[in-house]
This record gives sequence, structure tokens and C-alpha cells, in this order.
Amino acid sequence: MEALIHKIVGSTGITGEQAKKAIEAVSEELKTKFPTFLHSEIDNVIDGGKFGNSYREKADHLRDKIEEVAKEAGSRAETVFGEIREKLNELFSSNKNTGNGK
Repeated sequence: MEALIHKIVGSTGITGEQAKKAIEAVSEELKTKFPTFLHSEIDNVIDGGKFGNSYREKADHLRDKIEEVAKEAGSRAETVFGEIREKLNELFSSNKNTGNGK
């Protein structure tokens, strides 16, 4: 925000405190006009970042979480299918040994 404050002070001649209050007022007004998921983008731009950076960070974090959950689900599925395979093998082995396997 400091860079924006300096720019406004230089352009308008108002004090740094006045520029900061003006930026905060504009930020709050923009947040009433934009969806909530863009509020962090507004803050990011005001702080000198580029639009989309915080959204990309969130998307990267979400992608990482999805990958983690998918790996865990795959591992659990392997365990369940292994247990099913064991039970079926036991069932069919039992039927062969008792002569009931038809």
C-alpha cells in the first residue's frame, strides 16, 4: 500500500494519512461491488501485487490438497480391494476343500 500512498500524495498533494484513508475507503467500496472471492485480489493489488496472484496461490494450494486426497483415496481403495480379494480367495478355497465348489 505504501507505493500507492506515495503515488497519491505525489499526484494530489494530500497527506500520507489522508491518502491511506482514501485508499481504504475505495477498497471497502470495491469490496461491496465485487464477489467475496475477489476481496483478497483487491487487497493484493492495493498492496502492490498483480491481479490474480493470490487467486493462483489459492488454486495451487487447492490443487495440492486434491492430489493429496486422491492419493489417499487410491491407497484406501487398494486396501479394500486387497481385502475383498483375500475374502473371495478364502471363500473359493473353502468351497474346493469341502467339495461344495460347483
